[in-house]
Amino acid sequence: MLQDGLPAAGLGEASLGEAGPGEAGSGEADLGKASPAPTGDPLDDRIRLGLEGSFVDRLAIARKLAKILADWHAREVYHAELDASFVLLDAMNTVNLTGPETKEKSARGANIAAFGVILYSLLRNEVYTANRGSIPNLEELYQAGYSPGVVEILEKCFRDNGRYSGFREILRDLEEVDHASRETHRTPWNPQLVVIVVLGVLAALAVLSAVLLP
Repeated sequence: MLQDGLPAAGLGEASLGEAGPGEAGSGEADLGKASPAPTGDPLDDRIRLGLEGSFVDRLAIARKLAKILADWHAREVYHAELDASFVLLDAMNTVNLTGPETKEKSARGANIAAFGVILYSLLRNEVYTANRGSIPNLEELYQAGYSPGVVEILEKCFRDNGRYSGFREILRDLEEVDHASRETHRTPWNPQLVVIVVLGVLAALAVLSAVLLP
């Protein structure tokens, strides 16, 4: 795939320190062997069709993308036009990133802000379509009951002062929100189950009283 005359860069579900932009998984290009083309559907299309999954599932997609971008930035390679259309998602929720690259360090902050827009679109399950460079209204996320932690991540992606310095910081905060969310939902409270348990205890006490009392 070519974007603006530049070769597309493809990464799968990469962990930090693995394949770099345009590489298939080795630290050095293998001459004579073409890297496999990235696979998946554009994330913006998946969101428009109704992306399935829980809050934790959507965080996982964001974390995979952040890992890829952290790896790019570690090599001083940046995405020139980052948005959800360049993020590919397959049936197994493996994330690939395509699109034009740049070595311009000024793109670092733009990548972080663009990642914030993608994260916002994932959370809302709605592609944010305002003019490039505009900031979504985060107040509605608070009102909708989203985790304050994830809203704070978005705020730090969009700030002019106090913005994240890189994607490793974003990854750290995403992992903290993910851990807190999993702990919160580990043993969900079920009102019907509580009623059944209480009624069972009362019935057992009634039987026990009938046996013990003359």
